[in-house]
Amino acid sequence: MSALSFHFRNALFSFRESWTNLANGLLGFLLFPVFMFILANMWLKFNSHLGNYTYQEMLAYIGVTEVLYMTFLRSGNIMQASGDFSLSLARPRSWLATQGSALFGKTLGSRLVMTTLLFFLLLAFGIGFSTSLTVVFRLAMLLVPLGFMQVFYSLLFSSAQVRWEMTNYLTLPFGKLFLVFGGVFAPVSDFSEPARSILMALPPSDLFFQPAYYAIKGSFYQLSAAEWALRLVLQAIALMLLNAWFFKNSRHHHQSFGG
Repeated sequence: MSALSFHFRNALFSFRESWTNLANGLLGFLLFPVFMFILANMWLKFNSHLGNYTYQEMLAYIGVTEVLYMTFLRSGNIMQASGDFSLSLARPRSWLATQGSALFGKTLGSRLVMTTLLFFLLLAFGIGFSTSLTVVFRLAMLLVPLGFMQVFYSLLFSSAQVRWEMTNYLTLPFGKLFLVFGGVFAPVSDFSEPARSILMALPPSDLFFQPAYYAIKGSFYQLSAAEWALRLVLQAIALMLLNAWFFKNSRHHHQSFGG
């Protein structure tokens, strides 16, 4: 109970920290309307004939995926977590659990900030109040499970960076792979076969496309809620095993303060 209380307070502190730094959130949010306008109009020109979405739904879709992607694998959070590795070896708390709770609080806080701002942006684009509120509410419902997935991915890079310093150079390209394969710029459902089936089977679609599709449609694309949750659980198990291996390997080879 003492450990749970500590990690809860650690996550709460990081959560509050995200809300106290609204200036950075606002600066990053300035690009959202540009992306939403350009990408939605590109979709309108090339894919609107498919009839899968309306223009307003596409605006909301791009907004949701941008909220999720702009808070995914932040280099600053990863470097801060790996920087505390040496000190954590002299503490009674688990480094993985401590950094995991901090990352979860930061992720949830920053995404709630972005989601709140997204609501007003949807209104500015002329989307109705009730529709905008529904989209934001559905997205908010998914932020907790998606936050845990973000923690596992960030911890993986933090552990690897302790062992191999050059890992930080892989963070950006890895994130771009999720950008391309996750349907951030365009819905995976609009892709032709066999690309659509391949992308649907990959992990990025569960983190970006499916949550955005749920936010605008109220259901997951060709999946039930239980099936989507199961896919996340399988991802989480694989990431937990990788995290444990990277942490053990990094601790075994770690050198600091001359020893």
